[in-house]
Amino acid sequence: MSVWLLACATAHGQEAADDANAATPEAPAEANAEPGGANPPDAAEPPAETVAAEAPAASSSADGLRADFVSFLHFASIGQFDYAQAHAKSLLQRPDVAPLSAETAETLVALARERPKAIDTLILLINNSTIGEEAGKVMALIREAHRRKRMDPDQIARSIAMLAGGPTDQATGLERLIESGEYAVPAMLAVVADSRQKGLQPYVIQALPRLGKPAVNPLAAALRVRNEVVQQVVAETLGRLAYPQALPYLKRLAGDKDANSTVRRAGEEAIRSIVVSDPRIKDAPASQLFEELAEGYYAEVDSLRPDPKEPRANVWVVEGETIKAVDVPRQIFCMVMSMQACEAGLGLNKSQPEVLALWLAANFRRESRLGLDVQTTEAAVVDDPTRPAKFERGISYAGKSGPECCQLVLARGLRDKDRPVVLGAIAGLAATAGPNTMQLDGSKSPGLVEAVRFPDQLVRIRAALVFGTVLPKRPFVGATDVVPVLASALSITDQRKYLVIDPDKQLVETIAADLTKPGAKVITAERLELGLAHAAKQVSQLDGVFLASDITSPGPADALHVLARDEHFGLVPVVVYVKEGGMIVADQVIEADVRVGRVLVVPDKSPVELLVSKLEQVGVNYGYKPLSAEEGTALALEATRALQRIAANESRVFDPSVAEPALVAALNHHASEEVRIAATRVLALLNTATAQPAIAAVALAA
Repeated sequence: MSVWLLACATAHGQEAADDANAATPEAPAEANAEPGGANPPDAAEPPAETVAAEAPAASSSADGLRADFVSFLHFASIGQFDYAQAHAKSLLQRPDVAPLSAETAETLVALARERPKAIDTLILLINNSTIGEEAGKVMALIREAHRRKRMDPDQIARSIAMLAGGPTDQATGLERLIESGEYAVPAMLAVVADSRQKGLQPYVIQALPRLGKPAVNPLAAALRVRNEVVQQVVAETLGRLAYPQALPYLKRLAGDKDANSTVRRAGEEAIRSIVVSDPRIKDAPASQLFEELAEGYYAEVDSLRPDPKEPRANVWVVEGETIKAVDVPRQIFCMVMSMQACEAGLGLNKSQPEVLALWLAANFRRESRLGLDVQTTEAAVVDDPTRPAKFERGISYAGKSGPECCQLVLARGLRDKDRPVVLGAIAGLAATAGPNTMQLDGSKSPGLVEAVRFPDQLVRIRAALVFGTVLPKRPFVGATDVVPVLASALSITDQRKYLVIDPDKQLVETIAADLTKPGAKVITAERLELGLAHAAKQVSQLDGVFLASDITSPGPADALHVLARDEHFGLVPVVVYVKEGGMIVADQVIEADVRVGRVLVVPDKSPVELLVSKLEQVGVNYGYKPLSAEEGTALALEATRALQRIAANESRVFDPSVAEPALVAALNHHASEEVRIAATRVLALLNTATAQPAIAAVALAA
């Protein structure tokens, strides 16, 4: 049995057998054949058009939906992916699915509830199968169905009304409100604010704390609603819930001179009710508490993260006399909340450069996770409704904040090895820094020098380009690294460079051969340290590392630690390809690092297509993408101009002759005529015995 079948059988369990009975009337005759791996054997595998034809026709009935859903899970669980795909497509093409009808949403919720392992199976399919796209769409449908049920205003209103009924109604109403979670808060607070519903208010006030942690964020936002009754009830509820993340909001309320004295006292009492490890924290000003909360969101601590099973998360804001949910992609939620906490703290105390720098860093992360290039001011439409349509780009705010603040952002990015934050900070410095702002004294390495040694080629080049623009007047520690980095920009091409580590020589040769077909350069080795040593000698940047799950000395987990510490390739995206018995190891590895993905090896089939696809997905997780030929040419032009400035100004800090070999190579071989001309200009300024003959040789050859 293949790794896929073992994994799926564990997740799906008896449900697969139960579903088989339901699916049998709809299944092709060949479906019961024993699969020979992750896919059915050739003898049992009809042509794709036959599979599509044998899939059940789309139906508008709940029975048709159930049959498609059950059959999809059944065939996927036994590795019959062609059949599973046919049923998935049938389900997704139903007229009551696109758009999703209320009846179909109810049916999907019921189907998922009847099969507790269905979500686990879908996750396995998304991450480790050839039908991941279809599984992802089915998963999205189920999540949307759950979300609609939770936020249904009519159901929430009925549930609130049931709180004033008999014991059975009260229990049912409370259970449904707890299921609705944060979505129930606005309607419950509307009852609190409505003087005509005094009979219902005590029940609602008693029920609010029962919503638990999901209610904290909307309640914290509701403290800004200008209704004293609501503010008091919300403060008291937050005190009963006792989650520390509410502290800054309560502290701000307690110190609000414009607030009613009763409301302020409610805030103070709520603060006393919240237990923290260090009670002195509660004596800190609200601005400091907001900074600590912003840091927590920026670090994405577990207690502040949104539900990992949901693709989107709610940011709660005040709208008139109530609050509303603004949903954002899950991957930017913590950054949006960090920015909001920074804004709240700066609203109380503007003189907080560290908080401003944190806001800038969170904004750069937010932009990167939305797929934007943090180095540009170009306007872009993104999926973040918490910001106005004409919200300026991060680099614009960095430029307005000044070089000192950009240095703080840079220091944070370097500490965290956060590529987008470092790139954004460098772009801000490029727009604002001058020789007098760099504070280079020959003994202390500034952040920008550390960036020249950062384990990412684009960061190194961008940092070196700033030095080439600023042209410091005095030598400093690390100055000798600048020109070699600028020279490295002249050799960037669109050729991909990969490292493959695998003790299985036959498999590694197969993978390497398939990777080189489109022109990639592939370095292979049995052990990681040896592979990294070879790579350091041959390339200045890797675009991806592929690790077999059975590597040893070190194993996969330790190998990632070794790779993370590498001064050249520490931020390269990694894909672990899982062989038989390697699933547990792979799970542990990918949970520990966003730079890592995994794919399953299918017997007798090259995994290269999946490896490259997964590599691209992993890069998106932390803002990495390989440089294109066009980007390489643009960087080469910037680098030659920087070298020309260094040479023309006869810099006492940088030696441009170090770049001569790279300049000569560019003069002779670079694909861009513009780069070749720029290289000629630099060589013309170099007073060496070889620069002028190189120019003459090219001229004579022409």
